[in-house]
Amino acid sequence: MSLRIASNKAFSLSSKFLRPAAAARWTSFDRSSRKERMFAIRDFSSQDPVTIEDAKAMRPTIPTMDNETLTIVANMGNHEAGCEILKRHIMSVDNVDYAEASLKFQEIEKVNRAFDIRTTPYFAGIAIGAATTAVSLPMVFYLPTAKWFNEKYVTTDVPEAVDLETFLEVGSWTWNW
Repeated sequence: MSLRIASNKAFSLSSKFLRPAAAARWTSFDRSSRKERMFAIRDFSSQDPVTIEDAKAMRPTIPTMDNETLTIVANMGNHEAGCEILKRHIMSVDNVDYAEASLKFQEIEKVNRAFDIRTTPYFAGIAIGAATTAVSLPMVFYLPTAKWFNEKYVTTDVPEAVDLETFLEVGSWTWNW
């Protein structure tokens, strides 16, 4: 069965996605009504769109999925699916059952969560960035710190007191350094 939509391209509806009884309820379109051509309306008033058998056949959990579906779900960014792929890989390489592969996966996960000396530069960079932010904010917006820094290092003229009444005015003055 084929169906014509707004672009007048024919789309094939396979019996896998549309049961024959439901296929008969698709409305047929002529070229007279643009609204009917744009929207295909399916009538489900007399029959449920999903049968109980369809609902029972659904695979609800990651471990019960087949390999192809699991790979697709993992590629979409699902972390749990990626973990399941690793467990199945452990099963195939070590030739062990699912329970032993899960234990091995837990060991791998524990090692990966432990502190690694190779990550020290990243954490040091984050700490330095946070400390620099904490120190620079008072130097820019707090008047006594800004005056002290100006006297010791910058030595520019200090504006009149009227121009330094708010922290935004102090920031405007110190930003010019």
